[in-house]
Amino acid sequence: MIFNFKHTLIWVVVLGVSGSYKTFAADDEPKKNNFSIDATGRFASKQFGGGLSAWGHHGFGKSRKFSIGLGLRHSTHIGKDVEYTTAPAKFTSDEKNLDTLILKNSSITSINLALDFRYRIINKLSVGFNIDAIGFSFGGEEKGGIISEGDVFFPKAKPTSLNALLVGDNDIGTLNSELYILYHVGSNFSIKAGLSYLFTEYTTDKKYIDGIDNDRYRNKSMGGLIGIQYRFP
Repeated sequence: MIFNFKHTLIWVVVLGVSGSYKTFAADDEPKKNNFSIDATGRFASKQFGGGLSAWGHHGFGKSRKFSIGLGLRHSTHIGKDVEYTTAPAKFTSDEKNLDTLILKNSSITSINLALDFRYRIINKLSVGFNIDAIGFSFGGEEKGGIISEGDVFFPKAKPTSLNALLVGDNDIGTLNSELYILYHVGSNFSIKAGLSYLFTEYTTDKKYIDGIDNDRYRNKSMGGLIGIQYRFP
């Protein structure tokens, strides 16, 4: 009786630990359709920010390790003494057409539809890439300075309203992209870390440079990111 009791107790403990691990371990095979939210912070030279995102992912293949997602991303980007250069692609190929807008303070909030591509390497680790596609931005008016061939102007500028992914310097507005890894702490929670490549853009109250039909100025920055993600059961 004593042996049987000990034997039973050992199996109860083993099964309890095993069941507990299964509850908190990442899924071996994620569902075909997954929904998640994440909160991310971003840090770069003279800039910081972050925001919230909601994603729907569709898994492919038997193991569903590869998935494509569509999301809605809200983010706010705050900067100090940030330099913005002439944005339209028709001017950027010639450095003589490039002028600089300097803003002592900048703050842009964007809401964009975004695409996400993700691959689950092992049970607890995934890698991914996402990019904003289209949306809008808003923020307060800022006073700044434009430097152009020795001339200085003092414009007012607001965040460019429309955001659109059109490839390279054809892009318009504020767009973020992320290259990241996800460490799946449990079946629902993950830790996110990686790199962010961010375009932010302002439009001035008028076109200040003679001979250059432009009122849009862009900043490009690379930064680090860290965040958490929750996947709905």
